[in-house]
Amino acid sequence: MNVGMIFSMIFTIILIFTIMVFGGKQIMHILNFGGEAGVYLNVGELENKVEDIYSMSYNSADKLTIRVPEGTKICFLNPRNAKKPGVNWKADENYAFIAEMNNYNLMIIRSDGFDGKQIKHLLPSENFCLISTNDVMLINKGSYVDIEMIE
Repeated sequence: MNVGMIFSMIFTIILIFTIMVFGGKQIMHILNFGGEAGVYLNVGELENKVEDIYSMSYNSADKLTIRVPEGTKICFLNPRNAKKPGVNWKADENYAFIAEMNNYNLMIIRSDGFDGKQIKHLLPSENFCLISTNDVMLINKGSYVDIEMIE
């Protein structure tokens, strides 16, 4: 090996180390956007699956895996009874009020805020939140689609 190659390898190692030390926070921030985008891809997939189940016969069911990034809760609420506690849902007065007033049956709660959504035909019989990747069962109940957490 010649001296130029050794200096270029040392320079490269120092450059990579510097980027990792001083750019680590930025890289983590960029990766977090991927997690947030994944949540909204899940929501789109859920909406499509609810439409599919709704168009099937009574008691038709299908399983769906919902991926939940760290620091996020995906909550399924009955907007008529959002104050009722459920699995991982402590019925926070503010979130319950917002869900009831806006007819939200899905809430995405993060440390920096929340987002609510009304998914057509979805009406959970029990309020619950997912705090990690989990399977749910969608069941056609005639005039609506129910969702249950599979434990």
